Amino acid sequence: MFKVHLTRFFYREFIFCGILHTYMLKCVFDKMNGLQQFHNCKLLRNGKLIYDNLWVLNGVIVDPEKLFYDEKVKAENVIDCQNAIISPGYIDLQINGGFGVDFSHNIDHVEDGINKVAKNLLAHGVTSFCPTLVTSSNETYHKILPKIKKSPGGKHGATVLGVHVEGPFISPTKKGAHQEIFIKQFNNGFQTVIDAYGDLENISYVTLAPEIDNSFEVIRELCDRNIKVSVGLVLVTDAISALGLQEGLHRLGQLDIEIKSGQAYIAKTDTLCGSIAAMSECVKFFKKATGCSIVEALEAATLHPARALGVQSHKGILNFKADADFLLLNDNLDVLSTWIAGECVYQNQTANISGSA
Repeated sequence: MFKVHLTRFFYREFIFCGILHTYMLKCVFDKMNGLQQFHNCKLLRNGKLIYDNLWVLNGVIVDPEKLFYDEKVKAENVIDCQNAIISPGYIDLQINGGFGVDFSHNIDHVEDGINKVAKNLLAHGVTSFCPTLVTSSNETYHKILPKIKKSPGGKHGATVLGVHVEGPFISPTKKGAHQEIFIKQFNNGFQTVIDAYGDLENISYVTLAPEIDNSFEVIRELCDRNIKVSVGLVLVTDAISALGLQEGLHRLGQLDIEIKSGQAYIAKTDTLCGSIAAMSECVKFFKKATGCSIVEALEAATLHPARALGVQSHKGILNFKADADFLLLNDNLDVLSTWIAGECVYQNQTANISGSA
């Protein structure tokens, strides 16, 4: 289903003396404490790649000027980034599953499935995501939604920003891989939403068809509850359970899905459904296919989804006071390491990034 987003898109270097013990940066280390300085890097900040240092304290990006001049604090950990790009961590607003897990189908093991996907996403640069449920029965929503809680990320996996429910309030004529039997209209206005989903507490994002009768009443009520509404998305993976797996038969909600020639189809049809692409590959493909700049490609997976969710004050950016969720990338946009709250949660074994303490 073709999707168009409805939401708005769009130091100084300080040198000090001291005897430093050099080590190779390994993610098996305990979480770093104290002030961290990332240098010899290019930061994505304010729509530009700039040569500057990134300073992190207690999981937050900080302004070093106040620390140095007012509080006389020095960095306890200095990391040489070897001229890497530092980008905000990727945010995936639509991911239906991956690594053998389908969020809409694995009803009896919801928490285990979320944890498995969250952990595996770290290697692909995703620091935050919205587990996505496709059009399903009321019973399925009532069983699954209470079990997917918003939760902070770390070495255990990426941050869960809340659930994205894609359907069941979509157009039956533009349903893609969604099962028509479960598609609904807003016959009773917002009460229909309550009846379908049950508890709305864990929902952050709803995709619906605005042409449905009573949709404006529903959209208004969802927005009043701080639930974002969309008719589709910017750069997302739309990944299904087959992400990270071999070709063959898999699941998407109640449907059998066949992976062949690197694409996902409803089994025994030519209807495309979802993808098996990781976010890191989507960013690179987006840049190549559109001819956009590195900045534009990275912001499509960081700043723009953060704005869509309304979390751009602390996610999807490298500004002062933002969460220290970021990636180190080479010029080919390969992920060298992934960081959440200033902690290295994944490192590519081929990366050669050194630090000192």
